[in-house]
Amino acid sequence: MTNPWFKYYPTDWRADPRLRMCSLASRGLWIELLGYMHEAEPYGHLNINGSNPTEAEIASLVGRPLAEVRRALSELASRQVFSIDSNTGAMYSRRMVRDKAKALKDKENGGRGGNPKLKATDNGGVNPKDKAQIPEARSQKPEKKETRASALIDDGWPEDFRERFWSRYPNKVGKPRALAKLEHCRKRFVQFDAIMTGLDRYIAGKPPDRAWLNPETFLNQERWTDQPAAPASGGRGPPGNSFASVHLDLLQNAHGEHHDSPGFGEFDAPGFDIDLKADSGR
Repeated sequence: MTNPWFKYYPTDWRADPRLRMCSLASRGLWIELLGYMHEAEPYGHLNINGSNPTEAEIASLVGRPLAEVRRALSELASRQVFSIDSNTGAMYSRRMVRDKAKALKDKENGGRGGNPKLKATDNGGVNPKDKAQIPEARSQKPEKKETRASALIDDGWPEDFRERFWSRYPNKVGKPRALAKLEHCRKRFVQFDAIMTGLDRYIAGKPPDRAWLNPETFLNQERWTDQPAAPASGGRGPPGNSFASVHLDLLQNAHGEHHDSPGFGEFDAPGFDIDLKADSGR
């Protein structure tokens, strides 16, 4: 029986670069379809009573015009938000399929006591036979057995994700702890593309007067989800001059003083009036 709920991670939803590039209408259609995928079999696939719904049937399910649904589906497909099963042709959510595979693997581990690193052994009952004193190997490494659940997991992280992240990050300090945090993000099913896209935004938008974040801090605070505001425009002064420095120059000019500032001459911005008398009296 399907659970009446499914896992939803708001941070991952907002950080997914493919989804963020879609319109609000397309994102709304996608969350509606996720609800039907949650109730479908196989889990995470869009099928109704064992068949793949047509565009017209999807429009009927969500109660929206067919043309609007077609545009939204086309946009979702172009951004590769969903995948298509090559065998059945059904649309499916990669994240939901991974979550289901992880749940199956956890259930399988639970049947062995909950710790997948422990090997099941037979202790021979209440009175086991005496064993000869043979030194036992100290290695406790488990045998590697690929299960159906583990084979289904494809989280989209490249094999060289550590090298890619570390080579891209400008402030190369605390490498062991940073890479350990990166591993933790992967275990939480954070999309690697989302982290790298957010890192590019951080590199491009970091103010020059701010110090670089340590890579561990960047990951720990989920700074790849930051959406910095665009620099204010309107011609209120040249870049690099703060309001305080502009105000000081105006006050000095009002008192007949001259203050040289590289790249800054007379200040005459339309609509930017300062009461010099009021300021000079403070």
